[in-house]
Amino acid sequence: MMVYAAAVEEAGTFHPPTVVRTLEDFEWSLAWGDSVFREADHQVERPWYLVQGVGDDRAEELGIRTEVVETTDPLIYGANEFPASECAMSENEYGDE
Repeated sequence: MMVYAAAVEEAGTFHPPTVVRTLEDFEWSLAWGDSVFREADHQVERPWYLVQGVGDDRAEELGIRTEVVETTDPLIYGANEFPASECAMSENEYGDE
């Protein structure tokens, strides 16, 4: 919802076609890192985190019951590669501006 709200604010309207176009290549940063919507298939590219649960002592130290074990780079594939190549977003009309 925060990303949608930011896109509406940037677009200056709630008009769906305008917001959709604003979200294409929209970039933002939250707790999990930098993210971007891809225009080609409207998927989000962002890093992924593998976490594991921790015991009471470690949870007290961390202030949370999980810790990050591994961080991956964003999963990025070309717009002409599967599954993006199967996306029909470009065939859909967003409506009048």
